[in-house]
Amino acid sequence: RFGMQKVYAPKRLIRDLPGLTEVTVRNPVVVHDMIPGALAEAMQWKEWSTPDGRYLTILAVRNMGVSPITLDPRYRRHSRGEIASTPYTNTLAPRGSPGDSTTLVIISSVSWNDAISITSP
Repeated sequence: RFGMQKVYAPKRLIRDLPGLTEVTVRNPVVVHDMIPGALAEAMQWKEWSTPDGRYLTILAVRNMGVSPITLDPRYRRHSRGEIASTPYTNTLAPRGSPGDSTTLVIISSVSWNDAISITSP
């Protein structure tokens, strides 16, 4: 809930959570292989860490292809260490159509940049 509020809620309604420390995202990496067989890109937007080594990461995900995409967590790449995730919507329309982008919030035991380097060939 915190992640989605940080993205969509008016600033006056957002409250910081004790124990969450924002991680500075200096050079967000754009990943083009998040969904096997699909043309989708994901870019890290925001990330927070907790004292017990968990990470809350917000990704902007966009369909770059001409076919709809389903964000099924069973088939997503770079999900090693993932504990839970929730997209704003799990189906992306073809590129250029309304609904071709969404927000994905991930709770994991590794930072997003570490998850990328762990699962990359």
